[in-house]
Amino acid sequence: PGSGFVLLDEQRRMHPSIAEFPFEFFYGGGVGNAVELTRDRPPMPGFPWPSPSCQVCFVDCGPQTRCEDSHAASDGRSHANLKEATALVAVLAHCIAAGTLAADIAVVT
Repeated sequence: PGSGFVLLDEQRRMHPSIAEFPFEFFYGGGVGNAVELTRDRPPMPGFPWPSPSCQVCFVDCGPQTRCEDSHAASDGRSHANLKEATALVAVLAHCIAAGTLAADIAVVT
């Protein structure tokens, strides 16, 4: 009898650019993308992607300058950051103005 553990070999939730890291570093390349995820998926218009082949980007919002820029929970971890939220709204407004449909946008925090 087995341990009851089953590792799925295909995912359907993440964009392939996002999935690449966990596939390689947590699953040793043992998980792949569903066929429908690997079809032509053009980059979102309006965002200057650093690499056309990878649709993942980390944006440096700079250091926090005021205590009110972030709100910490009682355990000291930040649960809100005005600087990051402001940068996100500006990026999304630019993308929507360039033709990206709001219904096609998801924000993962």
